Amino acid sequence: MFKEKTDGTILEHVDTDRTTILKEDTSFEGKLSFEGGVIVNGKFTGEIFSNGELIIGKTGRVDGKIEIGSVVIHGHVQGDIKAQQKIV
Repeated sequence: MFKEKTDGTILEHVDTDRTTILKEDTSFEGKLSFEGGVIVNGKFTGEIFSNGELIIGKTGRVDGKIEIGSVVIHGHVQGDIKAQQKIV
């Protein structure tokens, strides 16, 4: 379904013009809302709200509440997930 590059970023089937990437060495805490997509390869703590797509890469970690259009999880999630379309 998704093609993974060697650096852990998943880019095939992702609109890179509308996608934000939190790289492996990035840590973010707070509330995140967005349009389009977000790829988390680093650490996020807090709340995520969007109708878009969230991808948690192999090195990604999300601790908190997620309300999203769809989410693809390759990494670690601790918390509640509510998806409108799919959780993979």
